[in-house]
Amino acid sequence: MSESSTTPAPQSDPDEISLVDILCFFGRTWKVIALTTVGLSALGVAWTATRPQTYQKHLTVAIAPRQQTIDELRLYAATGLSQAQVDAVATQALSDYRSEGVTTQVEHDTETGLAAVTLRSSQQPSPLENATPALLEALETQLAELLDYACEEVLAALDNRLERQRSIIQELETEIAQAPPLEANLESPQRTALEMQRARTLVELASLEYEQRYIETAQADLDNSVDDFFRVQVISESAVQASGQSLLQVVILAAIASIMISILVAIIVDQLPRLRKELNQAKRSP
Repeated sequence: MSESSTTPAPQSDPDEISLVDILCFFGRTWKVIALTTVGLSALGVAWTATRPQTYQKHLTVAIAPRQQTIDELRLYAATGLSQAQVDAVATQALSDYRSEGVTTQVEHDTETGLAAVTLRSSQQPSPLENATPALLEALETQLAELLDYACEEVLAALDNRLERQRSIIQELETEIAQAPPLEANLESPQRTALEMQRARTLVELASLEYEQRYIETAQADLDNSVDDFFRVQVISESAVQASGQSLLQVVILAAIASIMISILVAIIVDQLPRLRKELNQAKRSP
């Protein structure tokens, strides 16, 4: 007699959710989901519509030393200003600009030396239309303060160097006066060497005095000196545009968010009877 083998039927997991359960769930709660979705979407769109419109425009600004001639290169170098200092002050000045509700956001590219400026206004587009000249004026004011500080430092250093050079010349004059005349000193170059050293020192003194006069003139007229030392140029400027999302984008995003919240609400509502039943059973059990 042969022994027959039987395979036990697979048992379903009571906690497993099937497609039928999902369809039944939506069948029971579709009204809750629909009403909640419509209500939340309407609230989201209405809230977005009541928010003030934001306007913006974009600028690309270049700030660089104006170095066109050898003298300009030398005199700019005399200020001791580095491009990093200029970039830092310019970026801070552009970022701190506030006027008539206009705010700015600045991104500085160290490789190109360009500053990308985004100007925003939450009131009207008109403040943005006239903001560029005021922004550049604020930038030039900060550059003038930087130049003034640099001039103070340079002039203090020049005073020390000039005093030292004048002292050296006085010492050389004394030594030359004590040296024997050139006719009686043909075989000794002492006097000639002293006179050559004095000539070199006088040339250096004249150069330092020229730098001093140039820096003093620049400091006395900082408004024009900023244009002489720096080149501030607007590379590009966009038109004023309304920023933010379009109405269609707002509706789509509000609908997606509302559906997700509605399903969560429907799950909670659908499970409330079961939760009440389990709580009642827990209370009755000893």
